[in-house]
Amino acid sequence: MVSTGETGEFAIGDLPAATYALHVSAVDYVGRQYGQRHPLEDGVPIPLRTGETRGQVDVALLPAGVISGHVTSQDGQPVAFAEVEALRPRLESNVRVLLPVGRAESNERGEFRLVGLPPGHYYVAAIDPADEGTADATGQIHWTQTFYPGTSTAAGAERVRLTSGATLTDIDFPVLGTSRVTVRGQLINPDNSELATGSVIMGPESDEGLALGAAQAAIVRPDGTFEFANVSPGGYRLRASARTMLPGPTLFGSFQLDVQDAAISNALLSLSRGANLFGQVEVADGTTHPVPVMTDLWVSAPMADGSTGSGLTRSQVLGDSTFSLATPGGVRVIRLEQLPDPWSLQEVVYQGRNVIDVPFDLRSGEERERIRLILTDLASRLVGVVQDEDGNVITDRAIVALSLNPAFWQAGNRHIQLTYPDLSGRYEINGLPAGVYLVAAVAGIHASDLYELEVFQEIAAAGTEALIEAGETTTLDLILTVGGNRLGN
Repeated sequence: MVSTGETGEFAIGDLPAATYALHVSAVDYVGRQYGQRHPLEDGVPIPLRTGETRGQVDVALLPAGVISGHVTSQDGQPVAFAEVEALRPRLESNVRVLLPVGRAESNERGEFRLVGLPPGHYYVAAIDPADEGTADATGQIHWTQTFYPGTSTAAGAERVRLTSGATLTDIDFPVLGTSRVTVRGQLINPDNSELATGSVIMGPESDEGLALGAAQAAIVRPDGTFEFANVSPGGYRLRASARTMLPGPTLFGSFQLDVQDAAISNALLSLSRGANLFGQVEVADGTTHPVPVMTDLWVSAPMADGSTGSGLTRSQVLGDSTFSLATPGGVRVIRLEQLPDPWSLQEVVYQGRNVIDVPFDLRSGEERERIRLILTDLASRLVGVVQDEDGNVITDRAIVALSLNPAFWQAGNRHIQLTYPDLSGRYEINGLPAGVYLVAAVAGIHASDLYELEVFQEIAAAGTEALIEAGETTTLDLILTVGGNRLGN
């Protein structure tokens, strides 16, 4: 570790040949790795050969923000020694999980102060110091968190918005009790036969379909019964899948559950057959790049509104380019995952129509056949440089391209993409469908934030229109000014 000089310069000598990660920190600033484009992203490694000198290894630090407030008991008394965290969502396997970005401990007056925070949207949560935690089936200890302004689940919490260098005060909330209950239930099979296999997943979810946080899984017994232990109060969704024979059709079930402070012994999930989708992956005429390996691709059917619905299943494309997908019912779109650059899904053809952005209203036991997924390598490109008015490159903003049409402002929609500039300030977004977009450089935004309407509105307000055409490259340089963006060619 070395200290910088008065002008911020530093030198680290006598390093053996190796690959290094460089981290810079300073009081009242956000710590940052070299090449790190967002606090939740990795930095850029620095390979160093014997005798080599690397210059211009520059790291720009952002002023840190602060979140402060009070933690009390439910009767309004200060709670000392509570562990308080500032958490941000991150996408892991298409699930939003919360990761702590800052931690603090409340003092004898219940006061806490979370420092060193980068700009962004946060959930604030506290753990009662009296909570001893409980172990799950793997032996991992879990504690009950209370989220600001006083709820047991993140789905019911209120996010706070922190700008660079700002201080948020009066984030005051009570710590709830640590009561946990057992949830027992049963899967109800339409023909009352025993189940050959089955599982149930229970995850925190609001009535609006916002899922955020870790889910629990339980094995289903042949008679359909299951059990979850140590469940904290809050809103949850149970999602089940099962089969009565192997091989055999997949049965699905979904149930919204409100857990209070008493055990639940009769959570009943009615199973029904899912919808079945059959089709083939094809390549459009005129492509020039090597065709993707079909078995590397996966077909999925997410909910059209971006919610988790009754679950998401996916199926691998077979070597003959065909696919068969069993999925829960609901209003869904068909997507193809794991496509390599520059390939993208151009069309979803069903009954002679391109329905790539037209949802399927899938019902139990329904079958849709001869669905054609057509790939293209004529991907659009949106490129440019991000600078300030003096020509200095900017690397600490997220670049978001958002469709001008609010109908597409939904989580996971293909008309929304986010990237970050590289160390030279250049950015590139590939594969946007043709159309008109709002392009903005926004501080404190991560891909996992692209779920709420207020975030989309923030991006739209800062953006400027850009026309994207299939197979074409659009150059759009972003010049940041005080108060917003000025965009030019």
